[in-house]
Amino acid sequence: MKKIDLARAMRDEDYYLSLTEAERSALPVHPSAALEVSDDMLRATVGGGTSIENSCGVTPICTFCGGRPCA
Repeated sequence: MKKIDLARAMRDEDYYLSLTEAERSALPVHPSAALEVSDDMLRATVGGGTSIENSCGVTPICTFCGGRPCA
């Protein structure tokens, strides 16, 4: 079995796909795949991407848009 560049295998899909099935199965799980976030944790996140109404009560404001009206 050849030496596998783990960092490259995690970020370069072409390199990852060039590995044999045995080499791919020997790799650890990608660190970002191991993270689980519950819906409650997402709702508690500051900003959370929720829409709120502005002072006139008509135009929705999106926290992702920096307080500007959503397009």
